[in-house]
Amino acid sequence: MKNAVKWAHYDIMGNMGQICTTTSRIFIHERIYDEFIELFLKCTAKISIVGDPFDEKTWHGPQVSKAQRVPRFWLVASKAYFIDPTVVGDVNPSMKVYQEEIFGPFAVVVKFTSEEEVIKAANDTEYGLAATLFTTGVTRVVRVSQQLRDGNIWINSKNNSDFRVPLARMKQSGIGRELGEAVL
Repeated sequence: MKNAVKWAHYDIMGNMGQICTTTSRIFIHERIYDEFIELFLKCTAKISIVGDPFDEKTWHGPQVSKAQRVPRFWLVASKAYFIDPTVVGDVNPSMKVYQEEIFGPFAVVVKFTSEEEVIKAANDTEYGLAATLFTTGVTRVVRVSQQLRDGNIWINSKNNSDFRVPLARMKQSGIGRELGEAVL
């Protein structure tokens, strides 16, 4: 659990959430949902310090531009280009924030009860650049990853790849791979 919390925080909150492969939605099984939320909130409060990017204590500096701040964060009050890390729990598919691809320190947490339900929910978006699975079950990793409609799938980590290697894109995230054969 601690590893999943650490990587989820790093993925969503790192670089102020402004990485194209950053997670927008976290799906958590109902059995561990409350524990995950508690640990994730503690981790975010402890590490995600907003402020002067030249201060060593700061984890979050400003968003890169006004376009990154508005309209994506219409629900969050902020000053200038600084946005407090935000965690929204108990999100469901009828909420607008559920469908958004958010480039910012904004975690949307969704509870699920079954593997079938979470696969359907994870695929229920117009985007398909990346997904991450946290599990100890090797057969589950294979089974679930084959059903996800995402170009890149990380297992028990996030963004730990060499960005000189082609990045796969699906759905509205793009078609095909960037960089091409020459990179290999």
